[in-house]
Amino acid sequence: GGLDIVTERSHLTGKYTAELRVPGESAPIGTAVFNLEEFVPNRMKAAVALDSALITPEKPAAITITAENLYGGAAVGRTAEALVILRPGKYEPEQWPGYTFTNDTALEPMLEKLGQKKTDEAGSASFEFTYTARETVTMPLEASVRGMVFELGGREVRARAQAVVFPAPVALGLALASAPGEVSGLDVSVAAIQADQSPAALEKVFVTLDRES
Repeated sequence: GGLDIVTERSHLTGKYTAELRVPGESAPIGTAVFNLEEFVPNRMKAAVALDSALITPEKPAAITITAENLYGGAAVGRTAEALVILRPGKYEPEQWPGYTFTNDTALEPMLEKLGQKKTDEAGSASFEFTYTARETVTMPLEASVRGMVFELGGREVRARAQAVVFPAPVALGLALASAPGEVSGLDVSVAAIQADQSPAALEKVFVTLDRES
C-alpha cells in the first residue's frame, strides 16, 4: 500500500523524517528522510548512453550516465543510480524480413539494480549490465535502462535509453505463407540465427501447430 501526503502553504520547509511503526512497538520498523522545499526548476539534465543497441547473454553492456548543470559545466560528484527493466520485446533483424522472433508467452517484468556511483570530473558515471540467459525467457526482451542523478537537495533527475536483449545464443524465427494449391494450407519456414543475424548451426527444430476453435 501507499500513503499520499498533501503539503500545505503553512508547512515549514526543511528536512522531514517519515517513520513506519507497528502499534505497540516503541521503535519504528522503517524510516525515510525527505526535504520539503519551495518549487524550483531542475538544476541539472541527465542522459543515458549504451555502447550497443543489442545486448547478448554473458557479454557486459557498458552504460554511461552523464549529468550537466543547466547553468553550465559538468555536474561533478553527484550520486548517480542505474537500473534495467526487462520486458518481452521484439527483434526485427534486417536480414530476415517476414520472420517473427517473439512469442506470446506470459512473462513478468524483471528489475535489475546496478547500484550507485559518483559522477567524475566529466559529470559521468559508468555501469555494467550483464544479461544471464534464463530457461523461462524464450523471446527477445526490451531493456529499458533508467538513469537517475541526484541534486544536492536530494531531488532526482531522470533519463532513459532502450536496447534489445538477445535471449540466448540462438533465436528461432517463424514465417507463414499461404500454400499454393486448391486445398488451403500454410507454408511454414523456420530460421535459426545468431545475434549477428548469421544462420545458426542447428540441425533440426520441432514445429507445433495449434488449431483454435
